[in-house]
Amino acid sequence: MDSHARLHCELTGFLRQHCPARDHRHLLLLAWMVTGLLLSETVCFDRWKTRLPLGHCLAASWQRRCQRWLANSRIDGEALYGPLVLWAIQHWQNPGHTLHLALDTTMLWNRFCVVVVSVVAHGRAIPPLWQTLEHPSASVSASVSIALLEKADQLLVRFGAITLLADRAFPSDELITWFRGRPRWSYVMRLRGDTEIHGTAAPLGCQVRRLHLRRGQCRGFRGVRLWADGSQSVNLVIAHPTGLPVEEPWLLADTPVVLLNGPRQAGKSTLAGTFGDRGFKMLSLDDAATLASAREDPTGLVRSLDRAVIDEVQRAPELLLAIKQSVDNDRRPGRFLLTGSADLRLLPSVADSLAGRMEVLTLLPLAGCELEDAAGHWLECVFSGDIPRLASGYQTLETGAALVARVLCGGYPEAIARSTVRRREAWLRQYAAALLSRDVRHIASIEKLEQMPRLLRALAQMAGQLTNLNQLAGQLLLDHKTAAKYVGVLEQLFLIRRIQPWGSNRLSRIVKSPKLHFLDSGLLSHLRGADAEALQRDRTAFGSLLECYVVSELLKLASWSERDLQVLSYRDKDQRVVDVVIESGAGQLIGVEIKAKGSVHPRDFAGLRKLAELSGEQFIAGFVLYDGNETLPMGPGLWAVPLATLWCL
Repeated sequence: MDSHARLHCELTGFLRQHCPARDHRHLLLLAWMVTGLLLSETVCFDRWKTRLPLGHCLAASWQRRCQRWLANSRIDGEALYGPLVLWAIQHWQNPGHTLHLALDTTMLWNRFCVVVVSVVAHGRAIPPLWQTLEHPSASVSASVSIALLEKADQLLVRFGAITLLADRAFPSDELITWFRGRPRWSYVMRLRGDTEIHGTAAPLGCQVRRLHLRRGQCRGFRGVRLWADGSQSVNLVIAHPTGLPVEEPWLLADTPVVLLNGPRQAGKSTLAGTFGDRGFKMLSLDDAATLASAREDPTGLVRSLDRAVIDEVQRAPELLLAIKQSVDNDRRPGRFLLTGSADLRLLPSVADSLAGRMEVLTLLPLAGCELEDAAGHWLECVFSGDIPRLASGYQTLETGAALVARVLCGGYPEAIARSTVRRREAWLRQYAAALLSRDVRHIASIEKLEQMPRLLRALAQMAGQLTNLNQLAGQLLLDHKTAAKYVGVLEQLFLIRRIQPWGSNRLSRIVKSPKLHFLDSGLLSHLRGADAEALQRDRTAFGSLLECYVVSELLKLASWSERDLQVLSYRDKDQRVVDVVIESGAGQLIGVEIKAKGSVHPRDFAGLRKLAELSGEQFIAGFVLYDGNETLPMGPGLWAVPLATLWCL
């Protein structure tokens, strides 16, 4: 602003010589206007305001105008203004048409909240009623809104049908109850995304934000019950308009740095690229010049950025310390969106760089529910005590050959887009080769890089089993420490995940080795050389691929769940096994067994019964997911559930 002031001072002297003014204030204002024009290179006054010290002048001007009314006890605004509005409404409203009112709030100087009831007509909103509250928030109690509506009901008694329009800050049980017994009143209100709904739109209950639609789609539901107790029944309309960017990530609203990590080709760069139109500078460390700048002068590069998206940040870990210093000096939320194709939290050099300053999100390949445009609330359903069931129209569509095809395809968008199996296999082959030849050396010093393809194929044969590093090291002629290091590198690249065992202090016979899983069943199938015809004949070979697919699906569902969920496994020394144990932050848990067959047997529930016995009241339910289409009870808290519910709910 010092440079702006100097420019203003020079312009004032220049204008004084050529444009003598009767009032010195006019000269100063003219100089500021010319300054704004030069700096913004536009005649738009709104652009000038961001560059010139005019905010206090505008606020003072508004305050002086309001004080002329607020401080004058002889002026009754409603008595003076109300009759004029009623006269205008009578001439504007078409006979027999509904009168529309808008309920809204506005803030003045972060001190006063004005609640306004306006008449909406011919593109204008004219406020006949309002109330001013002295509190620094736009949220008001239902009693304030109802008091204004009572006045409106009396004031507009000569009018017919009235529809109230209100934003998402207003809906409440008390306000909706007010409309009962008033036949000429109706309402249209926006709902908050976290509003609990039940009924036709969500038979199992969920939050509004969980109802996903395709772009351009609109749906209506009758008899939807609101809030946890379902005390109000309303009609609900949801829509996903076209021509809009992706929804605003709420994390960027309160966190200085957000890290979006996950495997390559999962869609991170595409998602981050949508922020280019929102004032973010886009930088990719796959660009050689940008990478050199980041490594040679990370502080200088970050200092030149205000809000930025930095893609593939794992290639220059030095940037994180520079970002930490910048954020410590300027804690504005939403300053940096980082993407990485390696789990930065596992890199010892950067593990603590942004502790407390960064929110981490993981973007895995596409989940089945995303491909089906479903809400993806299977875990929310079971942790709420509901039992997953297929809708009648979905039964028999995802069994047998269709299930095998889904597992072989996996979730990478590029692989799914390939039109033939041959083209998909070619893409997966090149994808694995690029990762092992390029990304591995970027995050670790690997002495025997030529061993990595063999290691990856050996791990593919171990998928779904306990991790045995001694056996793996013997196969590859490596020592135990080197094998552990190489496996850790593949885990950092989001190719594999070691699922830790569930246990408690009461469990002395638990097997404590983690289970090894691949995060994409399509890549695992490629590494094993699996094909659809062979898998349909050999269901045992298909079983381990299916387990990998289901574990990956559950990891994806857990990653966006509002609950704090851990995906674990259970095996004891008596060989009782539960493929997946999912535990919430509150200690509640469910068990999931995975079967590649079209029927279930009571012995399939042996591991789940043991888990229920050990966990006691913490145990919610146990499920055997099978290749069928009926949900069947199999004992107290035990259910056989179709696999397809994972991607249909």
